Amino acid sequence: MKTKYKGLAILCAVMVAGLFVALPVVAGAAGINTPNTVALYDAGYNWIRDDSLTGALASIGHGYTIELLDDVSDSGGPLVIDTALFLVLDGHSFTYANVGGNALEVKGNWLDVHGPGEFTIDGSITAEYSALFGDYGALIDVTGSVTSTTTDEHVLCVFDGSSVSIGGSVTAPNLDPANGVCAVSCDQALYLEIGGNLVSAGSGIEAWDGSSVLIKGEVITGGGGVYASDEDTSVLVDNSITAHGNGAVAVDGASLRVNGTINAVGPGNNAAIPFGAGANTGGTLMVNGSVYSDYNGIVCWDGGSVYVVADVMAAGEYGVWCDTGPHDAVGSEVTIDGSLTVTGPATVFIYVGQVDKTPADHDSTSIKAGYMQYSGTQMFEDYPDATSYVWIKIPEPDPGPGPGPGPGPGPTPGPIPPPTGDAGTLVSMGLVVVASTLGLCSTALGKRYF
Repeated sequence: MKTKYKGLAILCAVMVAGLFVALPVVAGAAGINTPNTVALYDAGYNWIRDDSLTGALASIGHGYTIELLDDVSDSGGPLVIDTALFLVLDGHSFTYANVGGNALEVKGNWLDVHGPGEFTIDGSITAEYSALFGDYGALIDVTGSVTSTTTDEHVLCVFDGSSVSIGGSVTAPNLDPANGVCAVSCDQALYLEIGGNLVSAGSGIEAWDGSSVLIKGEVITGGGGVYASDEDTSVLVDNSITAHGNGAVAVDGASLRVNGTINAVGPGNNAAIPFGAGANTGGTLMVNGSVYSDYNGIVCWDGGSVYVVADVMAAGEYGVWCDTGPHDAVGSEVTIDGSLTVTGPATVFIYVGQVDKTPADHDSTSIKAGYMQYSGTQMFEDYPDATSYVWIKIPEPDPGPGPGPGPGPGPTPGPIPPPTGDAGTLVSMGLVVVASTLGLCSTALGKRYF
């Protein structure tokens, strides 16, 4: 099966460079006390009056709507929203700054920002329940962190073509893992970026239906870590995952990449088949690090594909469980470039094609050069037979000691003159390292995620 990863790097670069630039207080825009810059509506969307933002916030009830009539930009102490509120941008921009401090306090059930338009908080957000929803194409930029003390609600939601950038971390210290609610939820999110860590006492993040997500920091959870579902959904965790549940899973054609280690630790895992890394129904997962699991190491079924570039260590029932699964007669694939280690008397090394395999039960040949192959075919009455594969890379042979020492050093070279012209300019910018005696150079290219 060909593992396909989406071009998230291009999307990341466009979003970060072109859209998510922290906005200063906009000169000429209305302040929060400027009259007739917003319209206030009740929970039935009946117009009440035009007012300043401050005046409207003083009169809101649960489920009221404030609609911008002009761009609004201001700064000061924390802006407080004390009940559930819809904020409709209607093509305008809203900017509020308390740089380095708490700029927005959401004390109601949620703040739901509707686009199109731009919503910028230059500072951090705290909340008692859900902190922020992005809806209907809203473009949201929070330069600081987002923290909520909720026990049973999403902290951050990105829906319906909206884009959200959080410069700092997203934290949910009180979320209860037993309720199954994740800290961050994305559905049809054009883009979500979290610049810091995602820390949740419950589950971490779920991304659905074509969402694109970049998490630059670590994911640390008391429940499941990262869940990606549906075709065109792309999730990149550019760091490690530590989860008290399934570490990372990609399903239904989603692509998920983890540029670090996955640790699935216990207790706390309430998953039906707990594992460190998993993929099913056409999902693809790449782990650019090792997988450590107190449960099963890798679980892959129904045409899923998992690729781990380092080691897999498991202390649960299976080191690798790879099969067609209950839904589709499609084989699955697992590739491990490091070693597979299982511990515990009841642990199975590999389960593939409905057969338990020991390390010695590999196939006599492999369709993937340089790998030990373990395969199994499941037979169906109503579908073609399906074969699943597990490949473990064969270690390179030890080359032994190298040759003895060569002749003594030659004459001491003279000083190398500094580069001039274009090369000298590039060196001063830190972009090129020049080996003058060889006439070679190496350029430091921009980072590519996939």
